[in-house]
Amino acid sequence: MSNSNSGLADPAAASPSNAANAPGRSDARAAVPDEGTTRPRTRTGRPARPGSLQREWSMAFMLVLVALIAGAALTLFGVRVVTDRIQHAAAQHRLESEAVAELRTGLDAHEQAGLQLLSAEPVAKSSFLQQQQDISAQFDAASGILPAEYGMRATVLEARTAWQEGLSAHGRPEP
Repeated sequence: MSNSNSGLADPAAASPSNAANAPGRSDARAAVPDEGTTRPRTRTGRPARPGSLQREWSMAFMLVLVALIAGAALTLFGVRVVTDRIQHAAAQHRLESEAVAELRTGLDAHEQAGLQLLSAEPVAKSSFLQQQQDISAQFDAASGILPAEYGMRATVLEARTAWQEGLSAHGRPEP
């Protein structure tokens, strides 16, 4: 097949670049590339190199790495926002619980003092009246702290009304 005129017999011989660079070839036109096949030039004036597979994989890896870092940063930011909201809710819950516990303790102490008065045990009436003023202030504080949602503030106002009615029913002056 070495004497064949077919270009399929020897692929190296059939290549246009090999034919243009073949020794003994005097065709000047074959050495100059066609106008449509010129490579784009870079800012330095040199022709741009074709992209290599390694460069493309490096660029893809960098994009994935940047996306991973951005995702991690957004996750950290989101976790911080959620934790701040949880801490705020916990602090609000603590305030509400303390207000209700303080009110409950005050009402229990006042009830015990009232029972002692009704049973004719020695109790200072001035301290009983002072307890009434303190409990009234605690009701005010609790109604200011507790939210209106879920009927919490309304429950405090109902408890205050019931407390005042109980005082009035037993002949004690209202605060």
